Amino acid sequence: MKSTDIVQAISSFSQASLKKTTTADRSGVIQSNASPEVAGEEDQRRKYFFDTGVGVAFSNADAESFTFRSTNVEINREEARIICDCWVNRLKARQTTSNAVSPPEIPATLSRLTKSIAAGISKYAQHGAFVKLTTRSPKDSNLVFALAEQRFQQLEKERQHAKSNQQTSVADIDGECNRKMALLSRCVTEAQRVTNGEEAMQRLMDSERVFEDLNYALEDQENWTVAITCREWNRDVTIESEFRGFVWGGQLNALGQYFHPLHFGALPAMQAQIAADCRHFFSKISSHISIQNYIVDFAWLGPGNVILVEVNPFDGVLGSFPCSTGLFTWESDRKTITEGPFEMRVREKPIEAHKLKFQVGKEWRRVVFGC
Repeated sequence: MKSTDIVQAISSFSQASLKKTTTADRSGVIQSNASPEVAGEEDQRRKYFFDTGVGVAFSNADAESFTFRSTNVEINREEARIICDCWVNRLKARQTTSNAVSPPEIPATLSRLTKSIAAGISKYAQHGAFVKLTTRSPKDSNLVFALAEQRFQQLEKERQHAKSNQQTSVADIDGECNRKMALLSRCVTEAQRVTNGEEAMQRLMDSERVFEDLNYALEDQENWTVAITCREWNRDVTIESEFRGFVWGGQLNALGQYFHPLHFGALPAMQAQIAADCRHFFSKISSHISIQNYIVDFAWLGPGNVILVEVNPFDGVLGSFPCSTGLFTWESDRKTITEGPFEMRVREKPIEAHKLKFQVGKEWRRVVFGC
């Protein structure tokens, strides 16, 4: 579908259901795969979707014991509608201008929310914050990617200058592409750190993921559970340290590296230790999570040191797209995921460059592969 068609569709169907989205996070799933408790009514699925997330699944007191220091900020329906409208208008504007990454102008009607977010961030002024919905984050923001690309190019230029007399052999191409992809991933992660309310609000207004989730929440006329979470930034959490677990019936049955297209050379040797530590940590937190089927993300910071990153919906529809399941697939690994026995997977060697190219979106290909 052309981008102009997307704009027209959004303008015509501003109340369209999230289940019809074509974005990578939830496309390509088969509704008939859903577990019985969510396969019936859409309101049940919506409730399940918004009842996950660390800021909702845990009480504040419980969450503080296991994860980052966080502050939830109230967002009301009208503010959510304004953010959705801003995203639609921003998408329309991109059809007529080449400047797709200029920061959006924050309307006065969002000043209360911006100030509230700023107050939440101020609690973590020393390190900055990661600001997201209680559902998903604005990591797809063009602003985030533009900052990441700028930093990536700077680091690559410095590296090339330092190694100007060295050439990459054909045999090293796979490893070199893996290195570049890992570097860009680190830059994208770092670009999500914010230090003030304006930065946070601009990212929220610039995110299709945020638009989708707020639009989905607005469909429910009776319940309103979505909020904005300000989380203390932790520099010890790196792309190598994050792992995604799959829980079914309250049991952690599968675990894999979060940044699954990448090869991290040290991981295979540490795999058994990481698995044992994450499983032990899960045994301590599982009783605090009220749902039975979900994705749980961990950060492994060293032997015996694990913290909770996030809880996400997972029912055979939500969360079952390969982008979310990583080194596992719902179709071929369903028995392992739902029944066990426990299995952990890490990538043993770099993906061949010509295959890695198609593991990512076009902007990532442009930066890493130049095409």
